[in-house]
Order: sequence, then structure tokens, then C-alpha cells
Amino acid sequence: MWLFFKNGIKQLLKEKIQFAIYIILIALAVVFFSVFGIASSTLVQSSNTFANEFQQYDYSYKYTSTDYASNDTATMTPWFAFDIDLVTNHGTDGENESNINYFPSLTIGDNGVLKAYQFNYTNKIDFDSSVYKVGSGTDDTWVNFHFGDIESTDDVEEMEQDEIVNRFSDAKRFAVVQSGEFGDFYRFNFDSVAFQKSLIGKIYQKFNLRSGALNYETASTEAKQAALSIFNYMLYVNNSSLTDVVKALIWNKYSTVKDDEAAAINDSVSQYINGNGEDKIITSESDLNDGLNGRIGWIVKSETDSVGTYLLLPSFANHDYGNKKVIATGDDDGANVDTDANLIELMKYGSYFVKNYEKTDRKSSKQYIKSTL
Repeated sequence: MWLFFKNGIKQLLKEKIQFAIYIILIALAVVFFSVFGIASSTLVQSSNTFANEFQQYDYSYKYTSTDYASNDTATMTPWFAFDIDLVTNHGTDGENESNINYFPSLTIGDNGVLKAYQFNYTNKIDFDSSVYKVGSGTDDTWVNFHFGDIESTDDVEEMEQDEIVNRFSDAKRFAVVQSGEFGDFYRFNFDSVAFQKSLIGKIYQKFNLRSGALNYETASTEAKQAALSIFNYMLYVNNSSLTDVVKALIWNKYSTVKDDEAAAINDSVSQYINGNGEDKIITSESDLNDGLNGRIGWIVKSETDSVGTYLLLPSFANHDYGNKKVIATGDDDGANVDTDANLIELMKYGSYFVKNYEKTDRKSSKQYIKSTL
């Protein structure tokens, strides 16, 4: 046995090239498995550390967007980034868990993710009011949330320079994020559980963005990046077609009371929007005539309808001026509905096609959703 081994070694040494190759392969194998083992151990440890710091919420959603499951397209709703309070549709089988569907919703007012909205009509239609002029017609008006809404118009230069959102300094943007108030409508209620458990809510918590002791100069680079990303995100949301749905609801109520005194107009519109945000099934659109009760996005299920339908914008709130359209419903095949597939998707399911989310027909915001969130 020893003789066989000794002869083998002698033969191997004679073949120097073959011996060198063996040594190189052994060295490479040692390096590869060492690096692989270290990297694997580090990734597992990092994953465990991250998972321990955050509750298990899946921030990516895939809503049904066609009548055929195999053709479903990934979609998302911007509201879900700061409001995880979805409306529930139990479908045809009552409380059968396998048939439950969830849809986007937004709560405003008592216990809502957003603070109560205050409509502010100032006896005249101008940029300081909640309603401003957009055309030459009597009813060519639209709602202003004062967060970049009119900055795509030629009248932007009439605004005070420090009011132009797209010209805010990073320090001022950071201060806006700390306040949690992005214009008149999107004003976070930090005490809301649905906000605290949301993606943006957790970013606030992680970087302590609510702290009055924190400012732009003393904040870490990561905290600044997080705050500025939230600012950009909310600027886009405020000027998206999804927010136009909210504005259509507000404008519709305003149009019914616009001849009243300013104080009465403000009270009527504000009370119409705000409420306790109860998640309840409505039987028809007429249930919303008296008020939204602090929730936008509903399940409509009549006594003869066991399936139920998601409703984002009632047909009575359709709004159309110039080339601006906010359309709620249409035929099943899409007839009589704006041909923009993204808008149809929004009205049917409250969500955008992911591939189209960065597209907008509004030019007031140059800021788009960033992957940093």
C-alpha cells in the first residue's frame, strides 16, 4: 500500500502541470466555500435582525385587474403607503374566508388616518381659497389643497415665492414632513393605528421624524433621505388622478351649496367629508348623499346583490371641464369611460397598474415615487 502511494506521488511530481492544476483547484475551492459561508452567515444574521425590528406586513399588493386570474396585472394604491385600513368584501359566500377581497380606502376625521378636513371658501374664488378658477365658464372651478396643485399653471408666478412647493428648500421640506401636514387634505393623524402600522408610519418611527428636537441640520443622512422621499411621495399623491377623485367629491358638495354664505359653505363641505370612518357596506350610492362619514372607498351590496361592488367615486360626483375628466362608471366593456386604461383601473379597483403609476396627466408635480421608500 505504501509502495503504491509513493509511486503515485513520484508520478504526480513528474507531471508538474497536472500537479499545479490540482493545487490551484484546491485553493479556489477553499476560497469559494469560505466566502460563501461568510456571506451566507452575514445575510441570515442581517435578515433576522431586520425581521425582529419590524412587524410582518407585506407592503406589496396584487389586486385583481381582469376577469381572468391568469391575466392579473400587478397593481398598487398610493394610499396604502400610509393607510392600511382596507375595506372588505366577503363576496358570494358570506363570511367564507376563501372568498374575501380587500380594496383601498381612506379615512378622514375622528380616528382616521388623516385629520379632519377643513374646507375654506373665502367669499371669492382665488388661490387662497379651497376653490379656484380653471376656465371661463361659471362652473369652471376646481378644488385646491395648496400643495403644488396649481403650480403647472401660468398663474404660479402670482403666488408668494415661499408658497411655491416645488421651490422649497430641503430644510423646509424636512420641516413639512415633521409636521405631517402636506397641504390642506393630506394631514397625518400620528395617533392612528392604521397609520402607525403603515410603511410611512414605520419610517417616521424608525427615524424619529416626529421629534421636535430633530431638525434638518442635526438629522442623520439616512433621516434626511427618508424625510425627503416622503415629501416627494406625498407631493406626487396630492397631484395624482387618485386625489382628483377626492376633489371631485368635495367639488360636487360645494356645487350644491355655493350660493350660501361662506361660513355655511365651509361647514357643509367639511361635515360632508369628515366622520368616524366606519367600515360598513352601503346598499346604494344614495347612502352617500348625506355624507361620506370620514371614509372614501366603499363596498356597495344591495339586498339582491350577493357579490358586491367596489366603489371609489359615485356617479353623481363625475366632473368634466375642458380636457380634465373624472369619471366613475361605464359599461363593462369600457364604453363611455375615458379610454385611459390606468384611469379605468383606478375607478374599478382603487389602484394603478404598477407600470403606469409614474405617468400623470397633471404637470403640477415633477416629483415621482422613488424606490427609496
